[in-house]
Formats: sequence, C-alpha cells, structure tokens
Amino acid sequence: MFNGGNNGGYTYPGQSMSRVSIPNLIVVDTEMPYKPCYQRTYDINVNHGTLNQLENALSGAGVKTGRPISESLLLANAPDIMNIAAAPGKQILIPNGWDTKRFRWVMLAIETLDSDTLYHYIQGYTDHSEVSFNRNLDPRTTFYINTITTIKKTEDFTRPGVYDYQLMSTYNVITDVMGSSGFQPANITDRDSLIRPQDVYDTLSQQAIAHEHGIPDSIDGSSIIAPGMATTSRKSNNNPISHLTATLNAGVRGKLLSRSSSDPASLYCEASGSLTEWSIARNGFISALYKATGIVSSTSFTLADIEQLSPGIKLDVFTNQQVKAVNAPGFGTSYETESDLHGMDITTSVALTAMNVINGYAAESFLRVAGISLSVVNGVANVLPTAAPQFLLPIPDVRLQEMLIEQFRIKVETHASAMLTQNYSYDLELHYFMDMYTDTLIRLSINHGYEQVFRLATFADSLFTPVITSGFQRGNLLDSYNTLVDRTLGVMVY
Repeated sequence: MFNGGNNGGYTYPGQSMSRVSIPNLIVVDTEMPYKPCYQRTYDINVNHGTLNQLENALSGAGVKTGRPISESLLLANAPDIMNIAAAPGKQILIPNGWDTKRFRWVMLAIETLDSDTLYHYIQGYTDHSEVSFNRNLDPRTTFYINTITTIKKTEDFTRPGVYDYQLMSTYNVITDVMGSSGFQPANITDRDSLIRPQDVYDTLSQQAIAHEHGIPDSIDGSSIIAPGMATTSRKSNNNPISHLTATLNAGVRGKLLSRSSSDPASLYCEASGSLTEWSIARNGFISALYKATGIVSSTSFTLADIEQLSPGIKLDVFTNQQVKAVNAPGFGTSYETESDLHGMDITTSVALTAMNVINGYAAESFLRVAGISLSVVNGVANVLPTAAPQFLLPIPDVRLQEMLIEQFRIKVETHASAMLTQNYSYDLELHYFMDMYTDTLIRLSINHGYEQVFRLATFADSLFTPVITSGFQRGNLLDSYNTLVDRTLGVMVY
C-alpha cells in the first residue's frame, strides 16, 4: 500500500534506539559546464480582477468555514495570482563556479526503528571532481547536501510480507554555501531570506510585535539564509499552487482561531503553527553523522566523515557517459544548443516552473527517473510517457508501481498543465526528463513557435528555489497574502 502524506515532523517511540547504515555512496561527474543560474522568487499578483476571480471560485463551490481549500479548487485562479518571476534576479553562486566539473552524488541511509524502516535518500553535489588514477576521490572533497527524501516502510501486521510505504518528507536543504565571500547588505531586511508558507506568518507576527514598539520594519531571524545554518523547505513549496493553497488555508485557520483576540501577532502565530517545516537535526542520518564525527554543520561533510560513520562504505564512482544508458530519448548526447537561463521571456519562466512543479510530483510518486511528453492544444492536455520510470527504492508490488506512475501522470496532466499555460491561455509542447541524481532536461515550445532546450541542475536546485527572496519582493508577498486571506474569509459559508 501507499500513503502519500507529507507530515511536518515525526517522532517514534524508541527512536533513540534507531540504527543507521549506509550501503553505498554513488557519485557521477558532470559532463560540461552549466549555464549560470539566477534567482527567481515568487511574483504575486493581487488586484481587483484576481480577487474577484478567487471570490467567484470559492463562492461557486460553496466552501464552508473551517473546511480546507483544495489545490484543485484553485487551479483556475492560481496561475493568475502566483507564479515564478519571469525577470531574473542576481546570479546564484556555487562553490568554484558553474563552469567547474564536480560530482553529483546520492547516498542511501537506512534507519532501522522498532517496527519501521526509514529510507533517507540524501542527494547533492561536491565542490570539485578530482580523482586518482585508481578512481579514488580526493579526501578533501566537500559534499554539499541539496535534498533529503525520506520514505517509511512498515510491514502490515495483518498480512505478513505486505508493506505500507509512506512519503514522510521531501525537502530542499538551504544554506549560504559561499559564506563570507557572498555580498551581505547592511540592512537585514534586504538580505536573502525564505518565504515558505511558515515564514509568511512568522515574519508578519514579528512585524506586528515590532510595530507595537515603534519599530518600522523587521524580519523573522530564523528565515534569514546564513553560512553554516541549514534550513529545510518542503519541495511542495516550490510549486506555486501548493504554496498558495497551504498559505491561504493556514491564514484562514489562524484568523478563525484568534477571533477572540485583538492581538494580530496571535493570529499569525496560530497560522504559522500549522505550517512547521522539518528540522534537519531530527533526521536520522544527520543525527548519526553528528554523533559519529561531532561536526556541527548539517549542510556538508567530507568523505572522511562518512567513512567514520560507516567504515568500509561502498563508493561507486561513475562518469557521466556511464549513466547515459538512462538518458532521455530525443535529447541526444550533448546540450550545446541549450538556452541561457537569464532570459526574461515566458519560455524560460515556463521551463523553470516545470522543473519545480513536475520534479515535486515525481518525488511524491517515489520516482528517481521520469520522462514524459506534455501537449496542451486548445485547452486540452495530453501526457505520454517517454522514458521507463525508475523508483527510488525497490517496489515489488506491480500494482503499486502502476498506481504511483498513474498518480504522477494525472498530476502533470491536470495540475502542471494549468500552471504552465497560465490556465490554458496558450498551447504548449513540452518534453521533460528528470534524473534526481543528475539533471532535468526540458524541450519546449509555446504556441507552436521556436523550440528551446534547457538543462537544469537537479542536483543543486536548493540554490535556486523560488522561496528565496529579499527586500521589496518579500514585502509584496506579505501584504498580498493578508489581503487574500481576508477576501477568502469573506466569501466562506458559515
């Protein structure tokens, strides 16, 4: 069986007795330099038109007070309200630059508890890719953590040999990998910070308290991106529809629970409480690494650290050519014609949105490798598989495999198609291939125009998640969500 729930945190009786083993560490070198990446945060568009559309959708569905709003209900309106910015921000830095050859890596850490097994898939990149003649890695190589996906496997006690699988979490690990070499504005409100749904209300709460004491502006310190400090963000936060739905629901809940209070900070605290993100320190692998090595940083480690935790760990070193067996049909063997990621055109924006949205849906279905073709013509979407899917972990139940693949296909055909076409305002032809360990490849054309090719670094997508923002953009998001919550409450049926 399968449970796609994504809990905000987990604690098991006897968790302190858990055992962590690491069967292997797989590293794959990069083939060629990557195009520089640029920050693109969320754009939110709240005006009379979008507010009226939202009100009509909610009143037409008869949404009752206290009942959560579904993503499906917002599908027709979300693309007009919230999207990933078309205009690029500052260039994103990565250790040694985007033109440096490095390793992309993935490690499976198996945590055994009393009655459950947790599979932690930790994925990321290194600072370089130097190896010896015998294919041994440079022991000084730094491994940066990009994402962690945790799946729980539990045996059904009523049916021995039958297992339930639950997606416990899949999140980006966000930090300032460049440390002091990056520019830090003197004004704290201009620094890079996070705008996850939780941060929306944490910051609004902080501002409400500050205003009471005559302080004009402030920011929740826990949302600031700082060197050596790891913050997690659910992969679903990278999806505009999911971000909008989660934040709206939490805001409505906060207002309902705090109606008896005149303190605006209490409203925001109530809202934030239902959006708590994962604490990376509670991850079984991170906890075991700390106990074995004493290293405080939970954002990076060396090969020596892992060998201290798991002596004799199997290290599999592959060249990019060796993994081409699972390459995407129709993408060829080189990407010399790939497009620049600095474009302000709608095609570049759609490509980046596709990576965030579709990769998130793939993770929800336990997919490590996925390839599809999405065609949207005159508002009708059609999805066809183009590559044999591969799962993160062995799933012997064929019916479960089929269900997970179909779940992914439906999400792309219904949710992603609406988001990528601004609610079907234009035709789209998109060919997509994702390997969690390496890259996301996208070929797309809009309204049957010129086709562009994009190669996006899946292995480092935490560096360019849209929940990273600063300054004016943060303020606009905060003000807009306040307005959206008020208008949503105004049309709910009591």
